[in-house]
Amino acid sequence: MNIPLQEHEQIQRVIHLSWLSLWRPLLIGGVLMILPFFFLFSLMVLGKPGIMLLAFFELIGIVVVIRAFFLWDSHRVVVTNQREIRLSRTSLFRPAVLEITSVELSTQIDQV
Repeated sequence: MNIPLQEHEQIQRVIHLSWLSLWRPLLIGGVLMILPFFFLFSLMVLGKPGIMLLAFFELIGIVVVIRAFFLWDSHRVVVTNQREIRLSRTSLFRPAVLEITSVELSTQIDQV
């Protein structure tokens, strides 16, 4: 996402979410990718439907992991000398931008 900077505005810092926040989707995706191999011979006995079921679970697991990385990478906070900009995505195709000016920041800090 491109951030239009205002006049005399400089980016001070870009902050990402910790990669540890990915543990749940990575666990789910990993289980979906690994679990069918425990039933590989049982699925092979079923023939073509068993192979399709194995491929289905593998594909769903891969999609879950890729989606988690994509959404993790798209959530960030950009701190400038005049404002704070929170960039995130609510889904793969819906970006959300929240701007907080320095006046709002100082008001929030004073209230705490």
